[in-house]
Amino acid sequence: MTCLAIIGTETSFGAALQDRLERDAPRSETTPNVVGIPTRAADQAEALFCTASDVIVCSEAAASSWTASKTPRAVDSTLLTLWRRLAAAAGTRLVYLSGDELFRGPWMFHEEDSTRYASGRPADDLLAAEQAVLADSRNLVIRTHLVDGAPGSLADRLRQAADSGTALSVSSGRYATPISVGRFARMLKQILATSISGILHLGGAERVSPWELVTRLARQQNLTAVRIVPETHPSPQERSLRCTRLRHELGLYPVPLKDTLKDLSGMPGERLPGERLLRAA
Repeated sequence: MTCLAIIGTETSFGAALQDRLERDAPRSETTPNVVGIPTRAADQAEALFCTASDVIVCSEAAASSWTASKTPRAVDSTLLTLWRRLAAAAGTRLVYLSGDELFRGPWMFHEEDSTRYASGRPADDLLAAEQAVLADSRNLVIRTHLVDGAPGSLADRLRQAADSGTALSVSSGRYATPISVGRFARMLKQILATSISGILHLGGAERVSPWELVTRLARQQNLTAVRIVPETHPSPQERSLRCTRLRHELGLYPVPLKDTLKDLSGMPGERLPGERLLRAA
């Protein structure tokens, strides 16, 4: 029996993705339907590819441009070479989750076929990784902007500001189309049921800045005492993704921002690993 496999279970996004897919997968008494390994577990990779129908790479490259703790980077090229080789040998589709750092503007939305990329790292690293994955026509690159409530995230920083009574300073000039990791997992399951390959954008439906997201999240949670200070930029950084193939080829639609806010607030009643319910002040 084949299964879905995830590389990158040490990341908050990878752990949450595995948890969601496991709960949605059909049950089997003898064989796991979803398996995962850490990014650097090269010794476990061969066995993973031998049993998986699709292998999803959710490494640092999947981190969004809003990540405060580190700059998103593409994975080590040696590991990527190994995964490509194993996928080709096993006839397995490699699904590489990429971030939105490829783009910077001045256009508000970026299409899958856009060739106007940001210069310098990490954009150069991401582009090189994507091109390496797409050298095999079966493989799929999904560009996204994942958000959750893990330590250091915007939702977590808002909770800490509410608890401590301190001001929260966030960017008002970096625009993206965020999607919660839970909604992403649900849509990914539908996407993997098809044979789609190439580049696919899977983000939220609305362009928003970190300041706008946090402000709306605070209002939704009635955290009116938190002072949210907008950080300005010399020029806007536009990284929003337009999900053209998602709509036209798969008949799916990007997630509205209101649903992402519900997920970050814990309102659906099914929090994922790394997601914490915000407490009203």
